[in-house]
Amino acid sequence: MKVALFYPPVGNPCQPYLSTPALAAYLRQNGVQDLTQYDFNLEAMEEFLSTERLQRAYRWCYHYLRRYSQANGLSDLDAMRLQLSLNAMTEGPRAIKEIDRAKRIFRTEAFYDPAKYQQALNTVRGGYQLISSRYYPTVVNNQSFTMGYRLDVSNDILAAVDDESANCFIEILSKKIEAVFESDGIPNIAGISIGYYEQLIPGLTLASLIKQHSPGTHVTVGGTMMSAFFKKKFKTEFFKLFDSIIFFEAEISFLKLIHAVVKKEELGRVPNAAFLQDGQVIRTPITPVRADLDALPTPDFTNFPLSKYLSPEPILPLAGSRGCYWRKCTFCTRQHFIDSFRQRSPLKIVEDIIALHNKYGAKAFFFVDECVSPGVLNALAEGIIANKLDIRWSCYVRFEAKLADKTFCKKLSRSGLRMLYFGLESACQRIIDRMRKGNRKEIMARILEATASAGILNMILYFVGFPTETRAEALETMSFLMDNRNFVTFA
Repeated sequence: MKVALFYPPVGNPCQPYLSTPALAAYLRQNGVQDLTQYDFNLEAMEEFLSTERLQRAYRWCYHYLRRYSQANGLSDLDAMRLQLSLNAMTEGPRAIKEIDRAKRIFRTEAFYDPAKYQQALNTVRGGYQLISSRYYPTVVNNQSFTMGYRLDVSNDILAAVDDESANCFIEILSKKIEAVFESDGIPNIAGISIGYYEQLIPGLTLASLIKQHSPGTHVTVGGTMMSAFFKKKFKTEFFKLFDSIIFFEAEISFLKLIHAVVKKEELGRVPNAAFLQDGQVIRTPITPVRADLDALPTPDFTNFPLSKYLSPEPILPLAGSRGCYWRKCTFCTRQHFIDSFRQRSPLKIVEDIIALHNKYGAKAFFFVDECVSPGVLNALAEGIIANKLDIRWSCYVRFEAKLADKTFCKKLSRSGLRMLYFGLESACQRIIDRMRKGNRKEIMARILEATASAGILNMILYFVGFPTETRAEALETMSFLMDNRNFVTFA
């Protein structure tokens, strides 16, 4: 039984994502050895930002401009496309000439030179502008993808998957599937992790193309994005794109799916799944099947070409928990489908770091937990220091009072903590209270000063427009950021 795991576009090309490496490690631990994983997000980026692909897009824009620049009575769509094509062609020649150099800058020590980094970033943006002009009204770049379709309407989603004029992934993904099936063999089961809103159309396009290339392959889709739809009714037409959906945590359900396919059994015993049977969409009961986090193996990044990511050294993601230990924020949607919080032992996490460092030479780690508690931060720092690990790491945190302790922050810095991502959301106390964030404005300022004084960079995430928020209250957030600008690195 051959299994393939796919991560679809689009996402940050600086590092691999955790979903398939975590699942691959679990499956191998449980006897599934003929398994390959593919980062098609990275592969799509390489294809888009190739000299040949950019030259093709430039030629298309050139002929489009010649055809329509003198035309009368253009539609609004064509008029906008004409202007975007003109803008893209202005930057196009430089992007085509410099794209290979730009990728080298991201992958070498030149990355740390601000001027060279900005130049490379501008080149990449110019390249994606060319690609987007070719497929207008689609807009695609390293971390976002939009089309002229509504993703909350089933018929629009289905139409977008097949729209060759606007779906820029059809040609690329079809080519990649054909290549890996020829080189690695056709899988019996293909799993696709769709983690973000922007990945929905590319992920379903990938599923559809796998079925077209190999109708006998059982294609299942899952991930955070699909789990967010667990209460939705799926049209039967969706099951022409794939064979099944797995909602919520995938380890146990996916392993049961493999066993069912191997034994040619019905899928009714696979928990938290949906599939088509006799023309009807069947949903198995929602069941809290959760793997023991301390029993999970270290994520397996086998098959990932770490040197091809747009960073000068490997950056590997890790997760020490599932769910959020706070779980009170009124605006949060994730708590509706992640109904519990579990923590992996910090000692196990340190073991993960050591194993990944030894196997891949990684010295940079990014924790993708919803937020890491002060207790776990402390345990991680002590474990890293005790093992004399020369690493750098970053994570998401809440504005917990413990982080105002400068001695504590210095310990975190000594362990290699280099950046904290704070969910500020608002600096107006009334709005903070309405959000049930549990933060105090005066403590937040002290925390930013303490972390910054320890040499830790601070990334602040916020938004405006929370229900009942006034303009004056939104400006309080701006004023807070300005007042603390010496301690805020990014916002």
